[in-house]
Amino acid sequence: MFELKISAPTVPEMWGQFIAMADELREAGYYRADANPDATNPQHPALAQYVAPSNPQPVAAPYSQNATHVQMASPIAYPAPTAMPAPTQPPIPTAAPTYTANDLMTAGAQLMARVGMPAMQQLLTRFGVPGINQLPPERYGEFAQALRDMGGTI
Repeated sequence: MFELKISAPTVPEMWGQFIAMADELREAGYYRADANPDATNPQHPALAQYVAPSNPQPVAAPYSQNATHVQMASPIAYPAPTAMPAPTQPPIPTAAPTYTANDLMTAGAQLMARVGMPAMQQLLTRFGVPGINQLPPERYGEFAQALRDMGGTI
């Protein structure tokens, strides 16, 4: 097992030490540039040719002598998380919607195609008018609700 500790006052110096050490290992025969980086299993056939030299030269270790610890910069201060705003609800209508005779005729025609003419005639009879155009404007809202109750969309 190998343990490696590199200490340097700056990142460029640390990389310089790392590269110098890698060069020394390569010169000593511990590293080959054509080595398979994925072959981490000691029994891997690709590792058979990468045996440590029988007479290894000692690698100088000036890296641990006079080691200087790297002073890390202060952590970045991020703003404190803020609460998400509550989802806004659409305003509740305070006034009854207004309808025109044309709105009621269009919705009535669409509904009549589904429920038939007799059902629409019964609705008009219930309101006491022969047709939508004779319905008093103050009853438009009530008639629109009756259309919705029968399955119409308005």
